[in-house]
Amino acid sequence: MRLNKNKELYQHANGHFTKLDGYHFCYYSPKSRYYGEPDYLATLKQIALNQKADIYNEKFFDNGARPDMAIIYENAEPSQEQLNAFKDFFGNSFKGYQNSHNTLVLFGNDIGEKDAKIRFENLGGVDDLSFEKLKKVSRDEIAAAHGLPPRLLGITESSALGGSGELIGQLHQFNEIEIKPKIELIEGFFENIGIKLRLKPIDVTDFKDDGEIVTNLINSGIISVNEAREILGWQKTLGGQ
Repeated sequence: MRLNKNKELYQHANGHFTKLDGYHFCYYSPKSRYYGEPDYLATLKQIALNQKADIYNEKFFDNGARPDMAIIYENAEPSQEQLNAFKDFFGNSFKGYQNSHNTLVLFGNDIGEKDAKIRFENLGGVDDLSFEKLKKVSRDEIAAAHGLPPRLLGITESSALGGSGELIGQLHQFNEIEIKPKIELIEGFFENIGIKLRLKPIDVTDFKDDGEIVTNLINSGIISVNEAREILGWQKTLGGQ
């Protein structure tokens, strides 16, 4: 598949170019005059990072999880009584808020033994299921690459809670920065190939405010009733001049 300067499509086969019935529409790319780039291209690493974090957590369960720590004896071996005590303590008296600050008493020496030591060692440096902050950062970067405000994705932070005014503000920002420029790009593309197309942007205004503004314009003689109905998206009526 090939393009010319007018975005017309050609199929290349056996050294011959055959013009196709179609045109190529794309977003701007600084790397090429002919081929565009998608919005998500800058966030491929963040998308892959989220996937890897999910796979890591999934494998945690698939592989039977793993122990958090090891009890290491030096110059001694645990007796069966001590092993039973470990199983009982970590199985019944270690987890849960009711067992907080419980104490495990260990004896490393039998009578006559010397220099026996017992120590605890953590295994691994990454906490399982501990990627919450990482996934939040990746999520925000992916949303920013697409120009999407957080509230439109259902994302709310405790430090940025607001009412409907905040949502309307973010929707208005999204409409002005992302939607309208893309509407102009699409309309311009079709205009260049001889097709008149008009797309309607998102209406982010409040209906009550629209009604008050339109009413004032009618009372001032600036617009007619039918023009007001058209602004509000309603059908025209007879005698509504």
